Amino acid sequence: MIPLPPPGYGGIEQVLYDLAAWLNRWGHEVTVASPKGSTFPDGIAHIPTVEPTWDLDAEWAALPVIQDRVLEEENETQEVAFDVVHDHSMTACMWGFAENPDIRVCRTVQGPVASVQLSGPHPSVIACSDFLARSVS
Repeated sequence: MIPLPPPGYGGIEQVLYDLAAWLNRWGHEVTVASPKGSTFPDGIAHIPTVEPTWDLDAEWAALPVIQDRVLEEENETQEVAFDVVHDHSMTACMWGFAENPDIRVCRTVQGPVASVQLSGPHPSVIACSDFLARSVS
């Protein structure tokens, strides 16, 4: 997990940063959960998760921070605070949100990952190739 925008290398991270920036420009409310030290244009909310690292286990370490924020906002407003949780993680750690019928989760698969069993009422996956699409069942 590296900060956004990426300080050099980081293709997926650059895609995430650009997606957030454009959605914000088009008038959407955008919140991004990413490592501490990430910076975004005005109008994009940031959930700082963990210190930057190349360790994929950090995605799992970041999950409680993200879950707490999503559930905290849902409890305060009595409605789901986010229309879509868009997961770009390598470990599919956000897929647990798909079990909640009120939260829509979309996962973008941009590289080889362990097979993921789709579950929940609204499973949705975007794969960047046919090969990657077959890795998701």
